[in-house]
Order: sequence, then C-alpha cells, then structure tokens
Amino acid sequence: TATVAAIATTTVAMTVAVTVITIAATTATAVTATTIAATTAIATAVVTATMTVATTATATAVATMMTTTTIAATVTAAVIRRQTGQEDKFAQRKLALRDAFGTSLPRAPSFVRVRPLSERFVSQYAPFCGRARWLP
Repeated sequence: TATVAAIATTTVAMTVAVTVITIAATTATAVTATTIAATTAIATAVVTATMTVATTATATAVATMMTTTTIAATVTAAVIRRQTGQEDKFAQRKLALRDAFGTSLPRAPSFVRVRPLSERFVSQYAPFCGRARWLP
C-alpha cells in the first residue's frame, strides 16, 4: 500500500510536469502558479481514481502509473486548454484548414491515384525497341 501511495504521488508530479510542458509548448498561455495548482488538483483526482485499481505488486503499479500519467496529462491538458480558451483557437485553425482545402488535411481526391515512380518508369521490351519507355 505504501508503494502504491508513493507511486501515486510520483505520478501526480510527473503528470503536472508533463502537462505544464505541454501547455507551454502548445499554447501561448503563460504557465502561472494558478495553472499549476489547477493542474495538480485535476491530476490528483484522475490519478486517485485510476490508482485504486492498482495492487501492491510493483509491476502492476508501475504499469498503472505509466498509463495513468498519459491519461491524466491528456485530460488535464484538455481541461486547461478549455479553461484558457485555447480550445477555441485549435477549433478555428481546424476550420480554417477545412475551408482552405475542403478537408482537415490537404490531400488528393480519392479518385486520383498517383502512381509511384517505379511503376511509371517501366522497362518495355517491344519487338521494335529494347529501351526503357516513360509512361505518363
């Protein structure tokens, strides 16, 4: 039980660190003490809920810690983005991309098949010519 509690504490700290780095890297929002406090509270709640499943077995606890860290960081970053209004900016960028290209990602229409170079440049041995021929 002590091992699980220690791992839960470490997981919260890791989650807060990962989330703060993620927020700093992906948004223009400065990471303040308030943000860190909110992140810690959310991470603690998520980690506590997830860690109740863990047993005292170290391997299980470590695996749970890694999964929990990922889940908590994702959830926490999403909550922080929503609270700071960053969610709207991401949605606006996605809409702008969709308006510009017709889809979220620029790509060729499904009916256009771009053949690879190896397929286009095929050595054709016709009776009259033994040279390679470029196929359009």
